[in-house]
Amino acid sequence: MTVAARSGYPAAQQGVDCIPHLIAFNEMQHQLFNFVQEPRDRTVEQFLEGLRQQAASSGVEGDFSWALKRSLERIA
Repeated sequence: MTVAARSGYPAAQQGVDCIPHLIAFNEMQHQLFNFVQEPRDRTVEQFLEGLRQQAASSGVEGDFSWALKRSLERIA
């Protein structure tokens, strides 16, 4: 997720505001940390679907999908 968040940095060099991109990933990282600490009543699938929806509404779904895929490849 950190690497995917950093993908917004080149946007800043092109005069595009990268702050919304970084804010979206920062929030998702907080949610991921909290889920790992206390999973509550959600399955991993439900949690990830919620993050995917949040990423989509924040306009970072592609970078989120990349981060998730890379993470799953490393643990599989």
